[in-house]
Amino acid sequence: MSDTQNTNGLKLSDSAIAHVAKVLQVALLTGTDIVDNLRLANFEEKDGELSLTKESEEVFAANLQRLMEEIPAEQTEFSLQENSPFKS
Repeated sequence: MSDTQNTNGLKLSDSAIAHVAKVLQVALLTGTDIVDNLRLANFEEKDGELSLTKESEEVFAANLQRLMEEIPAEQTEFSLQENSPFKS
């Protein structure tokens, strides 16, 4: 690399960081590999930062919605066991 080449690089935008956090959460909840989930994300440069593409946002939202629809109804309701110390 020459001394005259620009090596500033790019930073992740706040929305890109939020997306990575969501992908991590989904991977933890579903037991899937985060690497596979991150490979689905596509980024583009906007104003000197890497931002998630609109298409990637839409695909992730659709996949998350489909995942939520697959969860049985009895698992989506919050309930506490009878002997729970948190039950009022």
